[in-house]
Amino acid sequence: MKKIIFLAIGCILLITVGCKKYLTEVNTDPNQFATASPAAILQGSFKATTDFLANDNMNRWWDLGHMIWNGQRFDLTGDDVWKPMYVSVLSGITQLKLKYENDSNYTNQVQIARIWESYAYYLLVANYGPVAKSQANNPDFQDHILYDTENDVYQEILDTLKDAVSKIDVNKANDKLTYDVIYGGDLNKWIKFGNTLRLEIALNCRRNLG
Repeated sequence: MKKIIFLAIGCILLITVGCKKYLTEVNTDPNQFATASPAAILQGSFKATTDFLANDNMNRWWDLGHMIWNGQRFDLTGDDVWKPMYVSVLSGITQLKLKYENDSNYTNQVQIARIWESYAYYLLVANYGPVAKSQANNPDFQDHILYDTENDVYQEILDTLKDAVSKIDVNKANDKLTYDVIYGGDLNKWIKFGNTLRLEIALNCRRNLG
């Protein structure tokens, strides 16, 4: 009888210790990322944007370059701009900002994300006019999402670019993209891109107003 009791206690201890020791490992998938760095997130946004630009130039304009074509403001049968930009480009940047925006170790990388986000919104507003920006990719707005006016979108883009460029510190060697398919981690080039984009948008807005 004593042997049975001791055996039962031993089994209980073995199960208890085993569960405490291996439970967290059982629930961890070694083949999945638990977290993603800003650099990893941005590379996906970079690729999605450049894929869109390449495909759009080829698929939409190559065959139609010699035609007069009015087209539609929204191509509901196969829009290759709207979904890729909001889902593949902007959603990742939104999550990056939520996770790293208040972390001083990633200030430069967050500002690069803001510059690229501004570029994406510039492509959207230039294609469509009024677009969702202030409430885009926000879970608080699901059923009804505000479309901001062109003027508001352009103004916010210009303000964001100015602020983002001013916050990039080229002397913070440890705070740059560890891999960067656009500028190879060169912060000075990101500053130039942000300023150049801001100038281009301002000139286009001035031309349209004039």
